[in-house]
Amino acid sequence: MSVFGIVVEGPSDAAVNPALIRRMRPDVEDVIAQPCGGVSALNKKFVAMLRGFEYYRIDKALVIRDSGGKDPQTAEADLNHRLNQSGFVPTFPVHIYATRCMVETWLLADEQAVSKVALSRGRTFHQGYQQATGRSFGSKASIPGNALPSRSPG
Repeated sequence: MSVFGIVVEGPSDAAVNPALIRRMRPDVEDVIAQPCGGVSALNKKFVAMLRGFEYYRIDKALVIRDSGGKDPQTAEADLNHRLNQSGFVPTFPVHIYATRCMVETWLLADEQAVSKVALSRGRTFHQGYQQATGRSFGSKASIPGNALPSRSPG
């Protein structure tokens, strides 16, 4: 069984990403999530967070941030450059990923999937969303401009 360490932007990312990783990789025993407090904090702190994973004896580390709607490759290249410039050479593989949108967008885009997961854990969609994001969830009509994507992001 594997242990992954993930460095993410905030608490909603720290709640959602471990569940996604375990769902995609049943061989992962544990996911140690380290939220940084936003994109700029992640940019500054992620190397120190990776250093901290040395004490957990992880098998792999992931650094996950959103690209703010910009080209994810640019964000990934920037983080790779920062890691290389730091001089830190981890004893485990590090993979850096930038997503096109925030994890909250994924939650809103696939309400049915989130409801299924939430119900399997004895919660409603709204309770699961609130736990993952720390925010209450209103109806679709309460979202400004009813701005839900018409299909899942891809």
